[in-house]
Amino acid sequence: MRNDNFTRSVLTLIALSLVVLASENWKHDPSVVRAATGASGRQQYEYKTIFRNFSYKDGEYSAVQSWSEDSDNLPDPGENAGAAMRAKINELGSRGWELVSVTPYSFDARMSFAAGQALGFPIAIGQANGVSGYTWGGTTTGERWIFKRAKP
Repeated sequence: MRNDNFTRSVLTLIALSLVVLASENWKHDPSVVRAATGASGRQQYEYKTIFRNFSYKDGEYSAVQSWSEDSDNLPDPGENAGAAMRAKINELGSRGWELVSVTPYSFDARMSFAAGQALGFPIAIGQANGVSGYTWGGTTTGERWIFKRAKP
């Protein structure tokens, strides 16, 4: 009989603990709170894209050839493209935009001899497959910067 009372007491304590824990989780679960208040369950975002295209001279990167914000061309960044990009990032950040990713892309490949000497001219990636005796490396010809911010 003593074991039965002890078992009942332990089971009651466990059951009460589960009820308390479940009620605490209910209070902090955002989906339950949103459902209770009738608020939308998903945050909506808007996105912005900046493209930067590079130019090359004698097989080496020389400058940012062009850049655009969404579909609008931006002014020539001049010789200090890094400072222009930092200024653009600061401007977007002050307007609530958050950087999501930076992705390099390539429209051509660079060909080099086995000794690593670059030939210094681009060739379309589709044409690179037909040439043997050389090593190939994709050349970053541009970058895509993606930003997002919560819709009001």
